[in-house]
Amino acid sequence: MMPVRFAGLWMLWLLALAWPVHASGNAVGPALSHAAGFYDKPFFLRLSHPDPGVTIYYTLDGSDPHPANLNGVPLRYKNTYSYRRGDPFGEFLETSFRSHRYDLPDRYTRISTSLDFQQPYYFPELGELSRGQKRRNAWIDPFNAVVHWTNRTLASWGLTWLGPVPALKRHEVPGSNRMLKATALRAAAYRDGERVGPVVSATYFVMPRETFSLPVVSLMAQEDRLFGYEDGILVAGKTHDDFRRENPDQQRAQGAAPANWRLRGVEVPTHLQYFSHRIDPTRASLDQGVGIRIHGGATRFAPIKSLRIYARKSYGATHLAGR
Repeated sequence: MMPVRFAGLWMLWLLALAWPVHASGNAVGPALSHAAGFYDKPFFLRLSHPDPGVTIYYTLDGSDPHPANLNGVPLRYKNTYSYRRGDPFGEFLETSFRSHRYDLPDRYTRISTSLDFQQPYYFPELGELSRGQKRRNAWIDPFNAVVHWTNRTLASWGLTWLGPVPALKRHEVPGSNRMLKATALRAAAYRDGERVGPVVSATYFVMPRETFSLPVVSLMAQEDRLFGYEDGILVAGKTHDDFRRENPDQQRAQGAAPANWRLRGVEVPTHLQYFSHRIDPTRASLDQGVGIRIHGGATRFAPIKSLRIYARKSYGATHLAGR
């Protein structure tokens, strides 16, 4: 979790990554059994749609749900850039985002948003599992997959009163659970490969609202538009590497050096949910599509950046409509 500043106000925010798609017409998206917000205990979430002929796809990694993404979409990024003369350009790292059909470790905090070789101070310091722990996880994970399938089946049959089948606790890398994380759900209905209605987005916090004394902001934006090497606005990216290749003798890349985060006019479609600490604090008092851009001058070079929010008709509303 990182602090971010909007118009002089510091608030806590959780970045849940997704890319909203706004459909026109009267078609509706999937219905969620629970509203976005804070919950004290885990719960079963049910997705449904009034049209029995559609298939619902969802994501939990923040990406845009699509039937073509069931096997994952590759994402290329870097954590090391050429900062001083003679520095290496750094290797490419890869991950992926994927969709799931509805019958079926935290990577974002470990992507560098600066030019430093050392990981920024907000990166969790991770340990390493022993060989025995890795072996036990190798059979715990498929067992828990069966448990989750059983629980989903019981829920679809209306047998939630039986209670969920408990999953086995897997071994986690030391330090990987230091950051409080939300669950970012995105769901969409498709028929014959075409989307029916809008993508539905919701952020769930299974923790007491009293965990935070400030407002909480959830921004859902497609991860390659934020962290991707080619287009990510929060990283140095391809723009910086191109600059260093063209200027190999420059002693050091100053804060004003070209980088992805310095590209002007680049706006990322985003879904915004704002949870007030005073007005119905467990539910979103602001929930709409917006655009975000990098804000500021020298702070674009810093690991923690300022963002500007734009409400536009193309995102669904020309102003921020909250309560």
